[in-house]
Amino acid sequence: MSITNLLKAIDKPNLAEGVEEETLLKIGELVTKNHQDNQSSMNDWESIIDDGLEIAKHELRGTSYPWDGAANFKSPIITEAVRGFGDRAKTEIMRNKDLVSVSVEGSDPNEKEESVERIQTFMNWQINKEMPEWRKEHSKLLYLVASQGAVFKKTYFDANEGRNRSAMVRYPNFSLNQECDNLEESKFTEIKTYRWNDVWEMVNSSMWLDVDTIPDKDSDSYDDEDFEFIEQFCHYDLDGDGYQEPLLVTVHRNSKQVVRIVARYDVTSIFVNYNGNTYNLSELMDIETVPQTENEEFNTLYESNKLLDIEKKSSLVRIVPSKILTMYGFIEPTDGSFLPIGYLHLLSNTTKGINKGTNNLFNSGELSNLQGGWLSKEHRDKKRGPMRMKPGMWNQTNISAPNLANSVFPFPFKEPSATLFQLVETLKGEARQLTTAFNFQDALTPNIPAATVLGLLQEGAIPTSALLKNVTDSMSEEFEVMFTLNKKYIDPVVYEKVTGQQDYTVDFSEDITVSPTANAQYSSQFERIQLSQAEMQVYDQALQAGMNVIPMITNYLNAVGSNSVEEITNPPQDPQQQEQLAQMQAMQQAQMQQLERQNQLIDMQVQQAQQRIDQDGQMNEAKIAEMIQKALRDDALAQADVAKKESETVLNYEKAETENQNNDRENLKTEAEIVNNATSPRQV
Repeated sequence: MSITNLLKAIDKPNLAEGVEEETLLKIGELVTKNHQDNQSSMNDWESIIDDGLEIAKHELRGTSYPWDGAANFKSPIITEAVRGFGDRAKTEIMRNKDLVSVSVEGSDPNEKEESVERIQTFMNWQINKEMPEWRKEHSKLLYLVASQGAVFKKTYFDANEGRNRSAMVRYPNFSLNQECDNLEESKFTEIKTYRWNDVWEMVNSSMWLDVDTIPDKDSDSYDDEDFEFIEQFCHYDLDGDGYQEPLLVTVHRNSKQVVRIVARYDVTSIFVNYNGNTYNLSELMDIETVPQTENEEFNTLYESNKLLDIEKKSSLVRIVPSKILTMYGFIEPTDGSFLPIGYLHLLSNTTKGINKGTNNLFNSGELSNLQGGWLSKEHRDKKRGPMRMKPGMWNQTNISAPNLANSVFPFPFKEPSATLFQLVETLKGEARQLTTAFNFQDALTPNIPAATVLGLLQEGAIPTSALLKNVTDSMSEEFEVMFTLNKKYIDPVVYEKVTGQQDYTVDFSEDITVSPTANAQYSSQFERIQLSQAEMQVYDQALQAGMNVIPMITNYLNAVGSNSVEEITNPPQDPQQQEQLAQMQAMQQAQMQQLERQNQLIDMQVQQAQQRIDQDGQMNEAKIAEMIQKALRDDALAQADVAKKESETVLNYEKAETENQNNDRENLKTEAEIVNNATSPRQV
């Protein structure tokens, strides 16, 4: 397709006009086959969702197995998980009135500060006022994405209403190729059901071709399927030049007939080779532009000649599909397929086990409590006949005790299994570990600093924050699509009314970045309060360092949910209030100065006390040394006295030994004399 024809195709409401019927039949067959292939590739993903929805569905009646009226308990774990994430995501993402934040890139962003504020004001007005369905659908999306894993937003300009629309596309109303690498190449197909009036309006406004296979409203032989259409994002070589252009094709599902084809690109999507270099066509046209004159005929002629020159000197390189779809994903699949997974995929098997185990416990308990059994043929009470029993009632029988005991055999039903109960509890624990819930009570201990609590909370909330980050990233993509649509289709009158700026082209530029205001890192008010308290702990140091502490105070007031933030943070306009504020500030400053003097005095007293302690310490050390020396002297004297006494004792012992020896010698001498005298002859 030539450059000129590509540009003409952008503004055509239906490219199917003028296309040969044979070509339209081929396109219809191709679109239908793509849709069928998509559904085949999604079989596993879809079957788990269908099974999960059946498992999570609550039941009010008992089941017929193993008997009519048997237990039919359905665990609410999947519902709890979906609601837990949806509630937290909705509270965090949707809590602000303004959901869009705009920033500018570049070396000097201050030059476009006013443009940023105007774009931010306008896009938030769009979401809150011009697109009233956006908030409601987006809140619903947060629960669906946690449940099913993938939900899509189709953002486009609605020419009938003259505004942007962002429609949610959810399962089972879509199909895509699970083997694709990106959404633009996925052959994404939306299944849409129209009313007969919608079809009539589309045909009569020349938006659709008049297809004979669509029944007339007066026909008696049609049902809802006759008004089902598939709208596919695909590529097709419509002009036969060998290059497949990105198109959006709408086909009647039953007859496979094409009713509409529109271009899925714009001038910024076309890249051409011009004089040996690759250019974006919009940039090339700007390069070739000369200052416009007041002669409109000349301007028109110039533009036509310029386009002819580009046509002659350039060749098509590629066409990038316009961004229309945004995928909101929950958890990336582990098998490498394209569609993310949700809690229906993660918890279905575990929930099935919990349901089965719990129902078995219920049924076992019921059988055990019924206390039924068999009666032998000997169990007969002919006089009384059948007996009816009630709790607390004792009936007399004519059967003897031995016969009564031997003729009754109760069913051998066991009590509910404790092992099965533990297994069910284990499955519940494993299921709850996948729900990203964090117990705040584990982080709350007495006297723990706010910064420490905040760190524990952030660490525990990482899984939830990561999932919220997936949502906020997708929101950024959707807002970027809305920003691009505004550049192309914005109503200057509406823009001026909302922002006060007449020339909207001044504000919209390529270096503008659009993102959500929500911060995925802090996913609860409790965490925001802890963050603000951690900031307030360094308030005095920040104030002494000359930092701006107003945002710290504002953040704290917002975190605790104060309704007077603006009144508190904005300076008063009333002179009397200004005077009161000045007096309060002067009093606070005087108190701070007095407190500082008191702190200085306390520091001096502490220093003096420390000096006295040091002096006393030195004196005590000298006394202790003297006492030690005296003790050493006394110890030496005592040891000397002990040695002296020991010496005297030894000396006395030796003297005693000597005396004993002398006495022994004297005794021996005496005895010898006696013996001598006795043996000597007597003298006459």
